[in-house]
Amino acid sequence: MLFRSLSRKTLSIAEAGAVGCVAHIDGEHLHVASTGDCQAVLGVRGQGETTWVGMPLSEPHNSENLSEVNRLMSEHPPEERDTIIQNDRLLGQLMPFRAFGDVR
Repeated sequence: MLFRSLSRKTLSIAEAGAVGCVAHIDGEHLHVASTGDCQAVLGVRGQGETTWVGMPLSEPHNSENLSEVNRLMSEHPPEERDTIIQNDRLLGQLMPFRAFGDVR
């Protein structure tokens, strides 16, 4: 019972937080910052073209991003390799691998 209670408390801390993405235009410069599983996309249209194409400006921090998976695996001991990512989710719960905010 004590172990189950501690596990719930640990997961509640890990589940708290937020993801976000922001873009700032300063003259001819575009600055993008993001964390989590959100992504900045710029609509571009080539010279003489009539259709817009989405150009990603950031990479989401989730299981589809191989560099994020490798980062997580490198930051945890080998014995946690089977538990850190389960069903493409962090700790089997969270879709984003990075977040900010309500960390106690």
